Amino acid sequence: MSNSCEHSNPLKHQGTSQGARTPEALLPENVKLHELDEEDWLKFAYDYARLINYFPPDNPDKPGGDWQAFFEHDDAVGALLDQYGDGDMEPHLALFVSFLKLLTYPQQSINGLPKKHLDYYYSEVLDLEKKPFEPDRVHVLFELAQNAVSELVDTGVELKAGKDSEGKPLVYQTESQVVVNPASVKSLKAVFTDSGGILRHAPIVNSADGNGQELEEGQAWAAFGSSKWPEAELSFYIASDLLRLAEGERVITLTFEFENPDAIKSLKAGNIKAALTGEKGWLEVTNVELSNNSRSWEITLASDIDPVLPYSEKVHKASIDTEHPVLKLEITRNEHYNTLRLAEITSLQLKTQVKGIETLQLQNELGTLDPGKPFMPFGSRPKVGSKLKVTYPEMYDKPVSRFELEMKWLNVPANFSQHYDQYQDAINDQKTNYFLYLDQIYTYSYVGYYVTGEALTGEIVNGGPPPDTMRDTFQVKVTSPYNPDPDDSDPERHQLFSEPPQVEVDATGGPTPASKGEIEVALTESFYHDLYSELYVNAILQAQNKDGTVDEVDLPNEPYTPLLDKLTLNYTASEEVIFPENDRDSDTSEMFHKHPFGTLRVVADQKTLLPGYGNHELYIGLEKMEPGSNISLLIQVAEGSENPLHSSFTEGDIDWWALAGNRWEQIKAKDFARNDTNNFLRSGVVELPVPQAADTGNTLLAGDLHWLRVRLRKEHPQSVCKFIGIHAQATDAVFDNRDNTTDHLEEGLPGGTIGKLVNPRAKLKSVSQPYPSFEGKPAETDDAFYRRVSERLRHKNRAVSIWDYEHLVLQEFPSLYKVKCLNHTYWDGEAPHERSPGNVTLVLVPQVTEGNTEFRLEPKVSQDFQDRVREFADRLNSVHADLWIANPIYEPVRFEFDVAFNTGLDYNFYRAVTIEDLKKLLAPWVFESDAAILFGGVYTEYEIVNYLENLEYIDYIENFRMYHKPAPLDESDFMKRSTVEPSNSMAILVPAGEHDINKAAGCA
Repeated sequence: MSNSCEHSNPLKHQGTSQGARTPEALLPENVKLHELDEEDWLKFAYDYARLINYFPPDNPDKPGGDWQAFFEHDDAVGALLDQYGDGDMEPHLALFVSFLKLLTYPQQSINGLPKKHLDYYYSEVLDLEKKPFEPDRVHVLFELAQNAVSELVDTGVELKAGKDSEGKPLVYQTESQVVVNPASVKSLKAVFTDSGGILRHAPIVNSADGNGQELEEGQAWAAFGSSKWPEAELSFYIASDLLRLAEGERVITLTFEFENPDAIKSLKAGNIKAALTGEKGWLEVTNVELSNNSRSWEITLASDIDPVLPYSEKVHKASIDTEHPVLKLEITRNEHYNTLRLAEITSLQLKTQVKGIETLQLQNELGTLDPGKPFMPFGSRPKVGSKLKVTYPEMYDKPVSRFELEMKWLNVPANFSQHYDQYQDAINDQKTNYFLYLDQIYTYSYVGYYVTGEALTGEIVNGGPPPDTMRDTFQVKVTSPYNPDPDDSDPERHQLFSEPPQVEVDATGGPTPASKGEIEVALTESFYHDLYSELYVNAILQAQNKDGTVDEVDLPNEPYTPLLDKLTLNYTASEEVIFPENDRDSDTSEMFHKHPFGTLRVVADQKTLLPGYGNHELYIGLEKMEPGSNISLLIQVAEGSENPLHSSFTEGDIDWWALAGNRWEQIKAKDFARNDTNNFLRSGVVELPVPQAADTGNTLLAGDLHWLRVRLRKEHPQSVCKFIGIHAQATDAVFDNRDNTTDHLEEGLPGGTIGKLVNPRAKLKSVSQPYPSFEGKPAETDDAFYRRVSERLRHKNRAVSIWDYEHLVLQEFPSLYKVKCLNHTYWDGEAPHERSPGNVTLVLVPQVTEGNTEFRLEPKVSQDFQDRVREFADRLNSVHADLWIANPIYEPVRFEFDVAFNTGLDYNFYRAVTIEDLKKLLAPWVFESDAAILFGGVYTEYEIVNYLENLEYIDYIENFRMYHKPAPLDESDFMKRSTVEPSNSMAILVPAGEHDINKAAGCA
């Protein structure tokens, strides 16, 4: 007993093809009552004349001979007939041949009796009639006149279609009403993610390469994805006033926090390019550094790079809705897309650090200062409280967290203590008096340096010069809107002559934006210009003796007047990038995704590093569309160009959307007026409402158009047919027979035939028919009638036997090449179960045509076609049988061998020829459309090797091996076989896509 419960169908058969439906014997013209022609009669007369004697007059009782000599023998009959009409034939023979030629007329009448009898039986006895013609249909497009707003084209509107073969006008009538409006299809674009995770886009999808390459005449195009499309740029933008950076060395740091940090681990510094908005365009930046975990990105702009300025659509042309400066970050390796589009951002911190700002606005008590040349920041006689005001408008409204001032002084004394050595007593007296004065007013809290007695005496410390104890006493108090001091009694002070930066200020209370403001630097210690005059005079007076002589004078040094050679500002600002709840204008730092055809502000529910395109999307741009109106679109496809393996659909696999306020609003299927395309598996009209909220001027898809999105939510873009065109203002019309000839139905009405209305309308500028008619059938011929009726007499218009199913389906669907019916077989979508009582499976093989060369190796019908066959067969099927429709299972056969070609032949070229010849052996229908497609079949190693070695260009074969991959194909592997045969009754053997063919080593 078998260990497996799976068994093959014991009934082996090939199914029925269209050519096998009409046996020659069935045709009445092949049943002839009288089949003798002129040559047959002449040969008969020659033979028969030998049997008839003639009697001479002189001896009537004795035969004188026969009549055979009056006729030509068999070999000369052909030549005799050729002489007829030349005047060289014997009179009696000429008369006889003339008689024979006249005899063909009653002969034809006699031979027509079987047909007459059959016609009488079918028409009179059985009361059956030939099928009349079926009118063809066309899709037509209307165009409004210039000033018209809309026009209703109802059913029954008559259209001119030229004339028939007898000169009578052909008329078509509209089948469905349409409200014609000014809208037209202006642009077609598309986006998809290929199998390698690369995001591709088609700026002009109705082109050969998706980028505008001209199509050949009649060439279809992939609407939902093609490997020929260009790769999309992977970028995002940060728009922020923090990026308003005019000068200096500028460092921009982005710090990300991700919900799934592993999504960006593979990203490296070399994978990122940056650019910022400049005066004349984008400023390219090559220096982008990443932290070890790739969460911190640092962009450095050297001081010689132009200023970063606010975004201008006219200059930068990126469709970004902002007035802030913009940072653009581009991922240069497209294979990162699939992971980065899933990198969800939880927070994003933007920080800018600027160093070396020189174009400052400076002012002191004496007026405005020029920072471009040396200046006295506190005037020529600085005193306590002298102020320098520093203004840099770029800092306005920025959340500054830190700023610094770097001062490059000129003529600074090497040692302030030595420089002011003769000032010390006066300084001490001044401070003492000052403190006593302050004590009378309020308690003075002074943090400063008090000169020690040792320093005043000028003693040498450790054998070196006296320490410069005064340098640190020259300090300033700094106030600004960025560090408001809540307690002026104890200000923070900064030493003027320390190492730069001399002023370092952290914003108190965090980075709080200040609308406007200036940095005020105030002296807390004078440079003692007020003491210099008195000390100088006293020194002179003390040097004069009473006798009028003057001793050597040790005059005090002139007090130092601070002189700045250069003042530079550094500052740091930072804030968190905001992800709003919806798309809106904002003054805060925000992020924008670059989409293939525009940009979109990132909102809270879309905060990924890159925009997500997991589906295939087609965009239809409509010009002059009025929201709230319907749009009627003709979708013309190359029927049969889909991949049948992936052409099954469920509800929601294709959906429609309209763009409203940079957001897609779905158009529900129940709101469609019609959709005849069956998921784009056949040409048809789609009429749908454009929502009232739809608008133009969106940044997601640039251009002043209304946009529709058609989304294919399946893995394979070849699930649908290739497109030929998309046109607006479409409806269909049907042929209205007005005693016309119907010979145009043989080939269909050519495209472009219909161009006028029978009754013109002022509001309609034109009507056109862009494509040929369809669905028309001429009246049934005699042969088709006899075949249909003979089959009808057998199957009685119900499906019971295998023969019934096959012939019923072939009759209804002439585009099929073959149908194979498997009784008690259940098809689960992957493999047949061949002993399942109560189940019937029909295997459909389409005709191999030139229209779909891509899938000729494994011809299959689409899911749409299967649905139509099921719908038809179910009406005739028994209630006791469950019906299944399937394509054949094509089981690949792979070969491995070493080959030696004849001496001097190009190995690579003839290796490819060998593969083609193997394909000709296993799948001849690829090369000859009328070649048989057979189920079953057996191939042995010997047969294949013999076939190969008999090819004229092959010398010999070595190490031959043959492999077979049985069903189910998704689960099984190639298995080595010496004899290959299909694994089940639905299987057809075909060559594998690749073979392991190598060059034979040959003899050493």
